[in-house]
Amino acid sequence: MSTTTTLPYEVHVVRTSNISEHTSITISSHLPPLPENKIRAMPRIISLTANNLSYAKGGHIMHWWDAFPLPADLPSPYNDATEYGIVPVWGYGEILNSKIPDIIPGSMIWGLWPSHNMPVDLELQTAFDLKGHYFDVSRHREKLWKFYNHYVVAPDKIRYRDLDQRTTERMAWEANILPAAGWMLSRFVLGTPAPTIHPGGLLEGWSEEDADLSKALVVSLSAGGRTARAFARALARERREKASGPLGFLAVSSSTDGSLLPDFATFPKQVISYADVDTPQATQWIADLGPEKIFLLDSGGRGNSLEQLQHALQRAPAARIMIIGIGGEAKAQSPEEIADVVKRRAQLMNRIQMNTAGIQDVAIAKMGAEKFFAEKDEACRDFLEHGGPKGLELQWGEGVNGQNGIEGGWRMLCDGKAGHVGLVYRL
Repeated sequence: MSTTTTLPYEVHVVRTSNISEHTSITISSHLPPLPENKIRAMPRIISLTANNLSYAKGGHIMHWWDAFPLPADLPSPYNDATEYGIVPVWGYGEILNSKIPDIIPGSMIWGLWPSHNMPVDLELQTAFDLKGHYFDVSRHREKLWKFYNHYVVAPDKIRYRDLDQRTTERMAWEANILPAAGWMLSRFVLGTPAPTIHPGGLLEGWSEEDADLSKALVVSLSAGGRTARAFARALARERREKASGPLGFLAVSSSTDGSLLPDFATFPKQVISYADVDTPQATQWIADLGPEKIFLLDSGGRGNSLEQLQHALQRAPAARIMIIGIGGEAKAQSPEEIADVVKRRAQLMNRIQMNTAGIQDVAIAKMGAEKFFAEKDEACRDFLEHGGPKGLELQWGEGVNGQNGIEGGWRMLCDGKAGHVGLVYRL
């Protein structure tokens, strides 16, 4: 006869219709026996970034609320899945138990986790025929892109209890920075070596001519964001030859320090504030470059800065402007504000929304998973080990409840006060 132990857990829940309404609740729950073909893991080192705000804002459309169902022991009204949800977060978990022969309890595993400190059961199947790579095939997650169901067991087989400070810091940066999206934008969407891939992750509709930067200006809006920083470094790293372009790189950010763009970039570059977007100096610099096309990368510019910037860029004679949407503004927005943003974006006929998950799927289909992940992992290591997080610092928290836990971090994100820190938590 099997027995179960009832334990207290902390759960962070968000109102799905207004993500600034949130709370943390302590519940008592018990864990049933682990079924076959599953692992049980505990989130250990997780992060909160602007990505998590995007997951909450688009939770119903992209099925992110489906990733981790509300625990059954939550009290009313927080157990109502039509009103509340759990925001998924990236990071590392510890494998507590395993019914899968190749997965060893005690190992660390990378992937998507719930914003609570309850153990999670994952139904894993081997992914891409690669050692250590798995998909969670749980039925409630079947509508999520593969990108979000992908888990990787740490290759060094290091155990949570044996983590030293250096390894813990590395895992925290990996959880918080997520440079892969920026690298994919540079490598596949605006890259010259094949394959070139449509920003929306489509199989067709994006040629080498579309991706060519030799006569293009790249403008990065909200250039201080993590994806924008990763893109800038990847672009500079891969574009050592001036003939390959771009003609110039304009970074727009609330901060104009030199940490936003790598020193080794060979192309002309400028960093300006939001207030200087429509100044004669900025527009003259662009005009002097004489671009034939302009890629405007919107990582979540403030207010109506996208419209202001597009208006300024239209002064460049004969330049074709293409907007690639990457992320949203790094703060909570009311349903009315979100609806207004959606309406304004829909009016921009020259805008394409980037789909990182789709790009990864197409890239793997065209070049093979082994080559893709080898390139991705090397680019991410380069970014993290060579000054990628410059200007950012980790801010550690503990647990879920309270100001020092996920609850307090979510409040900081909603208020737009986490731009220059990396929020990471030990659970």
